[in-house]
Amino acid sequence: MFHEYALAILHTNDRAEKAVHRAFLEILRHWDSLLTEPDLQEQIWQIMRRVVIGRRPRDSRQPRHWTSPPLGGAVQAIAKAKPRSSNRAPGKTLP
Repeated sequence: MFHEYALAILHTNDRAEKAVHRAFLEILRHWDSLLTEPDLQEQIWQIMRRVVIGRRPRDSRQPRHWTSPPLGGAVQAIAKAKPRSSNRAPGKTLP
């Protein structure tokens, strides 16, 4: 169940296994205090979610609306655009 969740978010078996392992190490480290929680299962899932989401590749952390049409094309074009040369004299600022 945990591995399937991590795999759905991280998309590779290697990343999913590492994330689940990391989450279980954290759960083990906090096990005594987790046992006192009335909602143990929810606390474990919160740790799992935090670790898995924290392991996503940087490029997948960008909000979906920035990469999907119609903004996606514009954002990608701006990112690839070369800076324009300025016709202003050095040190001159815009009004």
